[in-house]
Amino acid sequence: MRNLTIKSIVKLKTKRSSCKNRVIICRSNLSKLLYSKSLREKVSNSGGRNETGRITTRHRGGRNKRQLKYIDYSGSQTVYSDLIHYISSEYDSNRSGLISRVVTKQFDLMYRLSSLNQELKTYSDSSFNGNILKLKEIRAGSSVYNIDGKYCRAAGTSGRLLRNDSSGCLVRLSSKVTKWFSGESTASIGSSSQDIYKLIKKGKAGANRWLGHRPVVRGNAKNAVDHPNGGKTRGGQSKTQWGKQAKWVKKQK
Repeated sequence: MRNLTIKSIVKLKTKRSSCKNRVIICRSNLSKLLYSKSLREKVSNSGGRNETGRITTRHRGGRNKRQLKYIDYSGSQTVYSDLIHYISSEYDSNRSGLISRVVTKQFDLMYRLSSLNQELKTYSDSSFNGNILKLKEIRAGSSVYNIDGKYCRAAGTSGRLLRNDSSGCLVRLSSKVTKWFSGESTASIGSSSQDIYKLIKKGKAGANRWLGHRPVVRGNAKNAVDHPNGGKTRGGQSKTQWGKQAKWVKKQK
């Protein structure tokens, strides 16, 4: 795994200051097939604004153009008797992990979340990495991701199926939190792809602007009319822009 990590990441040469300390993932091993037009759609950037044009999420806007790809999270588009043939692994601008283009024996194309060390071939067995099954059909102790189509979908994440009985399924998520799921909930076997995503170093502020993240100014660097912590005076409790206490507040029961 160490050799695989070294080959999969690229540290740019410091010919200019914008490349200094910048580490990216090498995507030369991904498929060069054309994108399927029926599985993607254009997405307009909202810039953090709602339907009335007001800013509801601050520090958003100015990101690169992207496309929305339709992904089958729950496996509802296939039946268990179908043979799944994995065609290619592709990059998706909307997530940190990779996605796989698959086709069934009825020649139905779709996208699914890729698993780690997934091989591109036809699978008829129900225990291969990346297969979507119901939790009640997975053996206890197995590593799962894409749980219920909501949990453990980020790059390199996975959960552990601790208990599987008639009362439900107990899963330990990647955040070490245990959560009960119904036996009819779906999950993919294995762990999510691209576990080396944590090794990325953006290296410059422009890399954040490509992702739509605008700069954030500290409150004590503003004027007194713009923020409760602004102005020449210092001290007191840290407050938000709207005058509420910012630190030492319980947010979750």
